[in-house]
Amino acid sequence: MIVIYRMFRVIDWLAVF
Repeated sequence: MIVIYRMFRVIDWLAVF
């Protein structure tokens, strides 16, 4: 689902920091 994909992107973005 799109929601799962969006959440995954947020987690991946936060993982950068």
